[in-house]
Amino acid sequence: MVRKSIVKSISTEVRKFFMSIRVALFLIGFLTFLSLIGLLLIQAPDEIRRNAMEYSWWLDNVAYEKTGVLTGTLALLQFFNIFTSPWFIGGCFLLIVSILFCMYNRFKSSIRLVTQTKIEKDITFYDSVPLRSVLMSTETPDHTSTFLSGVLKKHHYHTVIEKSGANTYLTADKNRFAPFGTYLSHLGIIVLILGVVVGSFTGFRNTSFIISEGEKRDVGFDTGLSLYLDSFQDEYWENGSPKDYRSNIVLYKNTNEVRRSIIRVNHPLNYDGIRFYQSFFGLAAQIQVKNENGSELYYGPVPLTQQAEMNGRLYPVGMIRIPGTLLVLHIIGPVQRRAESNSSTERLAVHIYQSNSSGPLSMGVLQQGETLRYSALNITNLGLKRFSGFEIKRDPGTWLIWLASFLFVLGIMMVFYFPFSSVRAIVQTESAGSRLVIGMSSRHRDAEAELKSILADFGQHNVMSLRRL
Repeated sequence: MVRKSIVKSISTEVRKFFMSIRVALFLIGFLTFLSLIGLLLIQAPDEIRRNAMEYSWWLDNVAYEKTGVLTGTLALLQFFNIFTSPWFIGGCFLLIVSILFCMYNRFKSSIRLVTQTKIEKDITFYDSVPLRSVLMSTETPDHTSTFLSGVLKKHHYHTVIEKSGANTYLTADKNRFAPFGTYLSHLGIIVLILGVVVGSFTGFRNTSFIISEGEKRDVGFDTGLSLYLDSFQDEYWENGSPKDYRSNIVLYKNTNEVRRSIIRVNHPLNYDGIRFYQSFFGLAAQIQVKNENGSELYYGPVPLTQQAEMNGRLYPVGMIRIPGTLLVLHIIGPVQRRAESNSSTERLAVHIYQSNSSGPLSMGVLQQGETLRYSALNITNLGLKRFSGFEIKRDPGTWLIWLASFLFVLGIMMVFYFPFSSVRAIVQTESAGSRLVIGMSSRHRDAEAELKSILADFGQHNVMSLRRL
């Protein structure tokens, strides 16, 4: 018995806690704060965050430039992947629990409102009604109540009449289901949170998927997809502004060709819920790095996606980390107006850095086919190619977010455009006919105007006098 009492007491306190408006506001503020962190603080790309080695390199070479000595602390707090952190997921879970408790607390009263019609027989009830009037009619009570019921039905009210003794009681409701609009809005918030969480954990987004002409590259994220860039074309207007740029691609699934397509700006490729967007383009340096034994450490394109100013001119720059070493190569390309080049005559500058070093360990300028030797490394310039940059995105939570938007808007419309209204009336027998006491409660902002309209329709044939109580 004591144990049941303790459990009941604990459950009551838990229910009170989650039903508290202060708790709900705190959770909303907490999630807003975390979202601001995610917007203002650099976030680790999905393709890097899921690889421990690349994530460590990203912290040292990318995040450190932005956050300095705070990088380690922020990484420990998981602020660089805030939307999959325990803080964000935990806050979302607690907010959902709070909303569900609030919905459950009001659900019984809402069900009673929809399923039960209360006949109000106490005349003192009208003392607390915001809008009320008294009308005197020359007609009999039966005729007066029947005619009033017809007027209310004309105004889209559902009416019930009950006669008790010498009095006739009438109750009428309109938009009885309107209070459920708040449930739809709350449900929309829950679905929105679930959509964000589902997208964060089961979706992915790579904003800088770079591939050179003639290259085939795995999409990753356990999709089994790989993309081959057959060719890239760019066109310009006479004033030099871009007219069109497009990528001719072949998409493979587990080595089997599944799609050939042309991807343009605003014309993405959609395959199995994954979208490929044309994002950017430029030059890529084809680089080969071998060790002293002739083993290949790196072979492939280095996209020149960044810029560096030298002698008053901007040069395209790309970087690669040599696998198995602490060395980083900075490849500096020629000044180009467009993603076009005569690779046989272009030179590349190569600067060799050690991770976190302030100055280069070595540097050199290479014509196509030439090799720079540093320590036990041989770095060869194999020429320039054009590359195409894509944004690849899959978000399984998108449909949940659309559903949440629909539920939220529908709920708001039900509450504000179709508000619940209630009319109660007593028809009493008088020597000269009947006396009508009518009261109205409504969440409609023009409730008084609606009551006047009802009384005007009723009073065209019945009212001898009208006064406000």
